[in-house]
Amino acid sequence: MLAGKKVDPTATLPEGQKGETRDKVAEAVGMKARTYEKAKAVYEAAKAGDVKAAEVLTKLDAGGMAVNLAYKVMAGTAPLPALTTFARALQVEKHENP
Repeated sequence: MLAGKKVDPTATLPEGQKGETRDKVAEAVGMKARTYEKAKAVYEAAKAGDVKAAEVLTKLDAGGMAVNLAYKVMAGTAPLPALTTFARALQVEKHENP
């Protein structure tokens, strides 16, 4: 057995990749890391019950709002814009073809 012998626990672990998890997830979903952080903040706030965040998340999901604008609206540093023609068309399409 190994009684009395020193064991190097790192000797059996594979080499890991360097970098932050945020960067890897952002790359996997096709975003830059900071954009991913903003999208995640909007999602987490909506999930926690923030009504404004839930509203902008809906617009974000429909393609009617950019992540940066959604983040600013949620944070209160930008006004909530009216729906764009594109976003209205998407909403109509979703209701007609669920």
